[in-house]
Amino acid sequence: MPLQELEKVQAVVTDSADQVLGRLERYVADGARHIVTRRGALDLRSHHDQLDQLDQLDQLADLIVTCRREG
Repeated sequence: MPLQELEKVQAVVTDSADQVLGRLERYVADGARHIVTRRGALDLRSHHDQLDQLDQLDQLADLIVTCRREG
């Protein structure tokens, strides 16, 4: 599916970890209750690196959701 079509049905976020986290924060602020991530990698090493980065973002996203629920 071409990127232009994909962006019509789901959000596509690619950038630095801080910028991705900022987008996640906005989704949560707007009421998002679930966030699903997918990675695009051409080789096993890149796939592994992206999993490590996503793990860090997932931990931070959990913290954001917890803070929003308590606040």
